Amino acid sequence: QYFQSHLLRFDKKIAQKLITYGLKGHLGSIFQYLNYRFDMYIVALFLSTSQVGIYAVAVGFSEILWMIPNTLGVVITHRAASRPWAEANRITASVTRLTMATMAVGCIVWVFVGKFIIPFLYGTAFIGAVNAMLWLLPGIWFLALWKNLLNDICSRGYPLLKTYSSGVAAIVTIVFDLLLIPKMGINGAALASSIAYALAALMSLFYYCRFTKVKIIDLFLLKKEDIQSTINSLMKTVQVAD
Repeated sequence: QYFQSHLLRFDKKIAQKLITYGLKGHLGSIFQYLNYRFDMYIVALFLSTSQVGIYAVAVGFSEILWMIPNTLGVVITHRAASRPWAEANRITASVTRLTMATMAVGCIVWVFVGKFIIPFLYGTAFIGAVNAMLWLLPGIWFLALWKNLLNDICSRGYPLLKTYSSGVAAIVTIVFDLLLIPKMGINGAALASSIAYALAALMSLFYYCRFTKVKIIDLFLLKKEDIQSTINSLMKTVQVAD
């Protein structure tokens, strides 16, 4: 009975910590979703239903690139939470360098293949999604950086940064949507998203470097060992598969 009551008290404390931690970042998740989708409603407010559909295709095709940071974010979250700060800094910097280099290549590839794949998959009626996608790609790159750094920062006990940065980005998205969509159509919505995503990424970059003392250049300048470690990991994966 003593053990059971003690265990209940322990669980209560853990639950309180988990709830407090979760609430600090949950509002950020709501703002993040608004950044992703609320512009659809503003597009519908100013433009036709067909333009909403075209813009949705541009967004969906661009967001395929987020598979890279979404996958690597699992690695960052686990390592940042379980390793000493110095080791976590090294891992996050290496993963971020690889992520941003890969995302840059992916965005360039999307510029060339998008104008062929989108009409092929959806028809020529959706050709307008190509230009909107081009306006979105810089924001897609920046938000990949935001995802990487926030996975690290939140795991170190700073979930409020997600709320602050995504909240500011949500406000910026709405303001620029209202300014740009009437003038530029769905391209304006895409540009507004890119501006907001860039701002969120720069905020996270500033505070990440401030918290961890990591230099900005260490997060972007790809190193030889990054490529070598990637090749080694791929070779191990192939060997396991065989």
